[in-house]
Amino acid sequence: MKNYLFIPSPVKIQDSGQDGASVGQIIITQGSSAGKRVPLAEFDIVVIGGGHNGLTLAAYLAKAGLSVGVFERRNVPGGGLSTEEPLFPGFLHNMHANFHLWPDFAPAWEDLQIEKFGMGYVHPPIPWSGPLSNGEQILIHNQTALTEKSLARFSGKDAHTYSKLKRDLDRVFKRIMLATLYSVPKEPNPELERELRKLSWFNREWFDMSLFEVADDLFENETVKTFILANIWFAGWSPDYQKMGDLVPTFLGLCNHMYLPKGGTYRLAQTLARIVAHYDGRIFTNCEVEKIVVKDGRASGIVLANPSRLIRDREITARKAVVSATDVTSTYLNLIEDGVLDSSVKDQVKRFDYRGNSLINFHFELNEAPKYKTKDRLIDKGWSQDIGYENYDDLKDDMDSISRGDIPETPRYEGGVNTLFDQSYAPPGKHIAIAYREMPNTDKFNGGIGKLESVMEDYADRVLEKWGSYAPNMKKDNVIARYVYHPFEYERKIVSMRTGNWSLGRMDYGQSGVNRPIRGYADYRTPVKGLYLCSASCHPGGSIFLAAGYNAANIVLADLNN
Repeated sequence: MKNYLFIPSPVKIQDSGQDGASVGQIIITQGSSAGKRVPLAEFDIVVIGGGHNGLTLAAYLAKAGLSVGVFERRNVPGGGLSTEEPLFPGFLHNMHANFHLWPDFAPAWEDLQIEKFGMGYVHPPIPWSGPLSNGEQILIHNQTALTEKSLARFSGKDAHTYSKLKRDLDRVFKRIMLATLYSVPKEPNPELERELRKLSWFNREWFDMSLFEVADDLFENETVKTFILANIWFAGWSPDYQKMGDLVPTFLGLCNHMYLPKGGTYRLAQTLARIVAHYDGRIFTNCEVEKIVVKDGRASGIVLANPSRLIRDREITARKAVVSATDVTSTYLNLIEDGVLDSSVKDQVKRFDYRGNSLINFHFELNEAPKYKTKDRLIDKGWSQDIGYENYDDLKDDMDSISRGDIPETPRYEGGVNTLFDQSYAPPGKHIAIAYREMPNTDKFNGGIGKLESVMEDYADRVLEKWGSYAPNMKKDNVIARYVYHPFEYERKIVSMRTGNWSLGRMDYGQSGVNRPIRGYADYRTPVKGLYLCSASCHPGGSIFLAAGYNAANIVLADLNN
C-alpha cells in the first residue's frame, strides 16, 4: 500500500494576518516555522489518528508554532466525519456524524477561523420533530414560543415548563458548556456550580437520578417525555442510565443548537485539514502506527507498520510529545509495549466498556421527501424526525431487546432528510434520507454478522414500511436505491469504533467526567511522560464537539510552557 501526504484542496480566504503557506499547500520553509526545514521523519508533535479530535489538536498546536505530523491509518482523514456515495453518484450520505451539536459553542470555531477556511452549516428551523400515529406531532422549533405552542397540544403544564426552562437556560447555556465540555473535567466543578445557582428550578438531586426519573419529575405527559428521552438516547445516553438525570434539562438547552454540515460532514474534516496545512502541519494517510516508542520513561515517537515512500525510516521522532487520537484500548494495550505501564493501569483499561452507542443506519435515495399525514404540514420541514416512539413501552421494548442481544422486532428510529435544507446532497429535485436506530454491539449481537446480514434487507423493508405508516409517500416506488450500514462495518472501517461503538466507549456515569477514560487520567495526560490521549474515549465522549482535541491541546501547550 502506498503512503500519501494529504494535501487538502485550496480555498480562498481573507488575509488571516499570518505569514507563510497558502491554504491547501505545504511549504516547508515558510509559515510559523519560517527558516526551519523540518525532516519528514521528525516533528515536535506526532499525532496518531486523523479524526476530528486529532485534527483539532493538530491545528491548535501547528498554529502555536510547533511542527506537527498527523499519521492516519485510512486513505482520508476525518474518522466519523465521513461523507460517501455508496449508491448512485451525486447522492451524498453522511455515514456517521450527520447531526452536529452546537458548533457555534465550540471555541475552535472562532479560534481556528473554521468558517473562513471553508466550513459552513445550515441551521434548520425545526431541528427535532416527531410525527404520531394519531395525526398529531411534536415540534422543537428554534423559536421557543412555537415549541411551546406545539407542546401545549399535549400538556399546558409541560409547555410552560419547557418555555421557562428553555429561556433560563439560554442565558447561561454557553457558559455551562464551556465549564463542562470545553475544559478538563473537575469534581467538584466550581464554574458549573456558579452557573447552576442562576437556575432557581435546578434540582441537584437530579445528578443522582436516572433520565427516566428526571423526565417524570419535570413533565407530566408521557408522549412529551418519550420524545425527549428518545432524542437523548440518539445522542448517546440510554434513558435508564443512572446518576445522569441532569441530561434531561441539558437536552432542553441544546435542542435548538443542532446543525447540518453544508455539502457533507466530510467538509469539516477537509476544513480542519486545511487549517493544519495553513500552519505547516502535515497529514500522512495510509500510515498505520504499529507502536509508540518509549525511551527512558518518555514517549519519543512512533513506529509505522509499513515503510513509506515519503519517509525512509519507519520510526518517526517526536521531539516534544506524542498524542493519540485513537481509542484508549488501542493506545494503552496495543501501541505501548509490555512492561511500560503498571498492571493496575492496564487492568483499568481492560475494564473500559464499549457497550452501547451502536447504530444501524438505513440510507435512502428518494424521488421526493416524506410528506406526513399530520394535522400541521409544518412537520414536513422538520429535520430530525422520531419514528415510532410514542410512549415508555416503546423505549423499554427497545432497551429489553438490545440487552438480550437482539435487534428490536418493531422498527423505531430517528430519521432525517438533509436535502430539505441543502440540495447539494443530491441531484436537482432528488432527496437523500437517513434512518438509524440503536442495536446491540457486535460482540453482543446474537448470531453475529452472519445473522445480521441475513435479516437486514428485510428489516430495511420494514423500516420503510414503518415510515410509510406516518408519511404515505414513503413507499418502494419513491426509493431510487438504499444502503444498510451496520456496526460490523463501523469497526472494520474505523477500527477505533470497537464493537461498533461510535463514541469510542460507553458514556454512562462510570465512564464520564473524571472517570473517562480511567480515573486519575481524565486530564488527557497518560502515565507515560510526553504521551497524551485526545480521542472520544476521553471526556466528553462521542459526537462532533471538537472538545477533546481542544482540551488536550491546551494541556499539551501548558505542559510545554512549564
